[in-house]
Amino acid sequence: WIQKNLKDLLDQPDAKKNQRRTALLPLVRVVIFIVGFLIGIRILGLGVDKLTVIVGALSVGIGLGLQNIINNFVSGVILVFERPFKVGDYVELADKKGQVMQVGIRSSTLLTDQGAQVIIPNGDLLSGRLVNWTFEESDIRLNLQLTIVTARSIEEWKKWLEDTITSFKEIDRSLPMKILTKDITADAYVVSIQVGLQNVQQIEWFRSKFLEQVKAEAVFHDSKVTSA
Repeated sequence: WIQKNLKDLLDQPDAKKNQRRTALLPLVRVVIFIVGFLIGIRILGLGVDKLTVIVGALSVGIGLGLQNIINNFVSGVILVFERPFKVGDYVELADKKGQVMQVGIRSSTLLTDQGAQVIIPNGDLLSGRLVNWTFEESDIRLNLQLTIVTARSIEEWKKWLEDTITSFKEIDRSLPMKILTKDITADAYVVSIQVGLQNVQQIEWFRSKFLEQVKAEAVFHDSKVTSA
């Protein structure tokens, strides 16, 4: 009953405040549980000495089994206070990436691009290499490198690349586009491209469509292009 009323109280219109309060809700639940447990012990009339004996006996048998649970619990508390990500952020951890749907005290839930909900232990989130693509409204940039073998001038190719990228409505026009000649070999140009995108979930789609157009242009002008 207390948890339900606290949640209703925390659900306020202000989105930023609501996110902070939602992040603290799991910790509030734990505090309520501990207080309730202590009250229950007092009602049952168990003294501190008896409680110590019971806890000591149980700890021997289940200590190893609780290691992961305690690790995830402590990690959840750390995540609540450090807040490396929040609900709504798009994060990547090893081979998993998606939007954060829930941050719990023991685990967090991601919604992948395929629509699957993945539950990840908080211990993994804290100890692994976590990438937050939208931390503090971070700019989303895609970096590409093209090696172009062609008889055309590099200026013509760079002009075509700029016009082609600009034609995509998914790019973030507030971020400067960079098309630079990185290297020149005996038979090829190496060009680096950096372009801003409006949404991190558009990266793979944009890369695919852009490279398809680059391939078609290369075939039309009897050129060869490889990407990295």
